[in-house]
Amino acid sequence: AERERCPQMIGEIFTVTLLEPMINLLVILNNVLFNSFGLAIIAFTIIIRLVTFPLTLRQLHSTRSMQNIQPRIAEINKKFSDPKRRQEEIMKAYRESGVNPLGCLGPMILQFPVLIALYSAVRLALATSPESLERLSAHLYSWSFIQHGVPLQEHFIGMDLRANGGSGVGLVMVVLVGLTTWAQTKTTVTVTTDDKARAQQQMMAYMMPLMFAFFALSFPIGVAVYW
Repeated sequence: AERERCPQMIGEIFTVTLLEPMINLLVILNNVLFNSFGLAIIAFTIIIRLVTFPLTLRQLHSTRSMQNIQPRIAEINKKFSDPKRRQEEIMKAYRESGVNPLGCLGPMILQFPVLIALYSAVRLALATSPESLERLSAHLYSWSFIQHGVPLQEHFIGMDLRANGGSGVGLVMVVLVGLTTWAQTKTTVTVTTDDKARAQQQMMAYMMPLMFAFFALSFPIGVAVYW
């Protein structure tokens, strides 16, 4: 019973803390922005970026600090041949310089729960059938401004925001998702003299865009617009 209750509790927490606030915010933005759900997603993106700006700024500072410490890391790699001792000295250098090697990953990691919630929010918000409208109403707050805002318009500049990215104009969005992800990885690249680290960076520069482009193939186009 405990095993069954735990996933249920996690699902309820996810719904209450992320999914429902996201759905209601999107409906509010849709009502304010001329009943355009596409503009609502764009405005939602801007809000998320503003909320996470302190974390993004911290990421940029971490990237700059990682670049500044690279000469010292290069000296350690030359000085110590033992892998364990070399790793200890590198971690010591990070601590002394106040650098968190994982600090660059914060905003990217934070995006995953937002993407998952947005995936469900778009599918729920763009309800068309009576059954789906009933499911949507269960997640809406009781404010009349929100209740009177549904159903929502699913089309935006010729795109069906409910459709998967693997069809029609959605393929353009898939390509744009890949390109913008590649551009984002370029902003977080740390200059390094270590061949192994450089190879890992190059791999990530290609793997991340391909991964998110693959996600965009099966996600609603509305989620691709956000990304």
